[in-house]
Amino acid sequence: RSAQLKPPAPTGDMDFGNAFHRLVLEPRRFAEEYVVVPENAPRRQGKANLLWWAAFEAANPGKLRLKPDEYKQLHCMKTGLYENPRAAELLTDAKALREVVVVWDDPKYKRRCKGRLDLVARWQGMSIVADVKSAKDAAPRWFANDLETYDYAGQICWYLDGLNAVRPMEGQERVPYFLVVEKDEPYCGVVYELGQASRDQARVDAAKYLDRYVEAEKNGQWPGYQDTVIELPSWAFKF
Repeated sequence: RSAQLKPPAPTGDMDFGNAFHRLVLEPRRFAEEYVVVPENAPRRQGKANLLWWAAFEAANPGKLRLKPDEYKQLHCMKTGLYENPRAAELLTDAKALREVVVVWDDPKYKRRCKGRLDLVARWQGMSIVADVKSAKDAAPRWFANDLETYDYAGQICWYLDGLNAVRPMEGQERVPYFLVVEKDEPYCGVVYELGQASRDQARVDAAKYLDRYVEAEKNGQWPGYQDTVIELPSWAFKF
């Protein structure tokens, strides 16, 4: 509720993630929206330096700035992702739809919902949806933690159900995938299918969250954490 009333300002990680999505999914827009600040750019001190910055900004109106090391990192990540043959096949599919916005009404409460899927495609005889993600460590055990921590599983299943609501398929289920690449060397890229058990859990959680939201909106009561008994984390116990 707090985030609704006062949306948090974008963080550096969020801005970097947005830039990576643009580079991978919409490279033309990336070129239009971003500019690299030269390594020899002067400080904003002194008349000559201020004139340099004025000319740079005039030549790149409204563009978002990237440091040279950020630009290099983004392209290394893209290369790492494309080195995975399955990811490259999906990302170079000319028929795939990118940045697909879906608007639907949930069947229980008839609330208007909205989502955006990175990729919708036909692949190896399946209809799939995919999200592009960056990770500190893309190994299965660590990215599985990210699925829960950042609710990636919940997000992709929520948007997938929205797509199914407006574009239902007969006799076949769309399959959710993640195209994941590490943010640092060796920039390993990997493709993960979200397992059925995780899809089922994500949908149970989504239904629960929607119930809570509607109830809180109805009563005007927006609960925080629940009062309870608390213990040390399991790893802290030595006996």
